[in-house]
Amino acid sequence: MPLIDLIIPAYNCGTLLNKCLESLVTQTFGHWRAFVIDDCSNDGITPQLCNTWATNDKRIQVKHFTHNKGVSAARNYALGLSSAPYIAFLDSDDWLEPMHLELLYAYITKYDADIALCSFRKVYSNSLRTKVKNKAKAGTQYIQPAIFGLGIMDRTINAYLWNKLYRRELWNGTSFPEGIYYEDFYIMPQILAKAQKAVHTGNVTYNYRQHQKGITSCLTPKKAVDICLATKERVDAIKQYEGLSSSDKLSLLTWPIKTFQYELYNVTKMLPSHEQRIALETIEQIMVAHNVPYFKPIARLQKLLLSLQRRWYTISFKRKYCK
Repeated sequence: MPLIDLIIPAYNCGTLLNKCLESLVTQTFGHWRAFVIDDCSNDGITPQLCNTWATNDKRIQVKHFTHNKGVSAARNYALGLSSAPYIAFLDSDDWLEPMHLELLYAYITKYDADIALCSFRKVYSNSLRTKVKNKAKAGTQYIQPAIFGLGIMDRTINAYLWNKLYRRELWNGTSFPEGIYYEDFYIMPQILAKAQKAVHTGNVTYNYRQHQKGITSCLTPKKAVDICLATKERVDAIKQYEGLSSSDKLSLLTWPIKTFQYELYNVTKMLPSHEQRIALETIEQIMVAHNVPYFKPIARLQKLLLSLQRRWYTISFKRKYCK
């Protein structure tokens, strides 16, 4: 039985899948199994590459969807197949450094943690530029409420699925919301709230590809609404979290408040259309329901004040909860 199950949704990723899976089969840690879910790709490349890799390495198991269901459905299907004690996620256009799994497994077991995480490298496809994110010293440990708070603030621990190794118990009874974008932004507060201990490997072992066709690179009315729906879940998660005082919860709400205001501002700048008008109405309704203030004439000033407030609270939070 494998120790780690990897979940890899694949849709029209073409030859980028080769680098992804090559980085997996060359891992120094070999006790893994990968579920590659081909989400009805129609590029003429991805399905064949999936089958070739599965033929060459029996640890790779492929499922081909007969119609496109979306990345959440692909991950949910793979979660249903998974039985290993640890779970990791890998995007089909990203790749791993050779010791990625070995280090994550070593740290999560050594420190008896629920999550092990690493630094990652943003790789920009239109240039040679890279940027290392999520830095920390090797062996840095986090407990609640630092895990939850830093995740909401996107400070060291963040909302990304793929730079972490999880005990599978964290995912029991949890599924990704289907039919919306930003599913990781939506679900990660739930996962982070369950974890009692997280540990950082201190190494940069995940390569996160940035490209123009990515979900996060071009905003549409649908995407703006979806990120606000995910942000609404974050507001609820903060209010329901029991490990923080009322004043700390109020400060953490600064993060989703700014997201609401930022997305509404972006939608107002889009070309007028039926979709744009519906998006405006939907986001405004969400903001009214959550008492989020927004005054268009001073929108930029609001964003500046929220940024200053977030910076101050980040420092205060780390002093209070991160030892």
